[in-house]
Amino acid sequence: QEDKELLYKEVDQFSMTHEVRTELNCPDGWPQFSIVLSGDSSSVATARKALPAMLKPFGLEIPGPKVKGDAEVEAATKLEEEAETVEVEGLVMKSMERRERPSRRR
Repeated sequence: QEDKELLYKEVDQFSMTHEVRTELNCPDGWPQFSIVLSGDSSSVATARKALPAMLKPFGLEIPGPKVKGDAEVEAATKLEEEAETVEVEGLVMKSMERRERPSRRR
């Protein structure tokens, strides 16, 4: 019970530090838990990367594959790094790779 109270305090501190809203659901007697992070996308992405380190001292892990949003953030960062600035007749443009767009369903 004391560990659980300490965990809730740590989650509150984590929430304030990373400027996200954090909800922890950890039912008594069950090994499963869930945690929900909400806020602006950059804050949530940063908080999600820091989350495993915060949970580790309590013996909690976040298993499973990466979230779809993580790949999109990494891809956007990579595209920004690969972009080349080109000046054509006084107009400055970014030369970037072609982006795949989802097809429209009719």
